[in-house]
Amino acid sequence: MKQQPAAGTYKISFTNETGKVIETDLEIKFKTVELQPSDGRKAKTYGPLKVNIVFAKEIGGRKKGRPLIDWKLVTDLPVTTVGDAIEKLRWYALRWRIEVFFKILKSGCKAEECTSSL
Repeated sequence: MKQQPAAGTYKISFTNETGKVIETDLEIKFKTVELQPSDGRKAKTYGPLKVNIVFAKEIGGRKKGRPLIDWKLVTDLPVTTVGDAIEKLRWYALRWRIEVFFKILKSGCKAEECTSSL
């Protein structure tokens, strides 16, 4: 992916741990690759698998007080345009909201304890 040219950029905003809204730009790269099974026995059963790799790396170097955003996604969903790549990145970003939701259900609402008594 180092040789892969950037397909475009995408501006994101997020809230950091202290509640401050951060805006930054990501460089977007994507490429279709073919993965081969690790050994001959599996190759006979499964064969190669085509996947799309999406890279999103924060532009502008090191940021004070936080690590750079550097996402690497692998999907079997189609990624043929920068718009497709951004769509997959948006889905990935929603993952954090989903994790917080389930954390609240498990720890705050004690959802697992409620189902164990059924």
